[in-house]
Amino acid sequence: MEGEFSWPDIDPCYLGLGISDSDRAERYREFVRSAIPVGEWELIREALQRGQLTGNNRFANEVESIILGTAVKQPTECVQCR
Repeated sequence: MEGEFSWPDIDPCYLGLGISDSDRAERYREFVRSAIPVGEWELIREALQRGQLTGNNRFANEVESIILGTAVKQPTECVQCR
């Protein structure tokens, strides 16, 4: 079948979400949406629209270092272990 994509294997849990492809897709969408609170969706959406990162400072610094090609300094000692 030319132009049609087929997964190598489909998880039995996904198949159990419904009888038809559209039923499974809708139930999976509902599952994913329920895992993220409404406020988080809004934060993610707004950050994407502004081209900004979402996450803590460490995450933002790591991404910045990858983009700029600089090394991120990691603590040599666990702060909580002191």
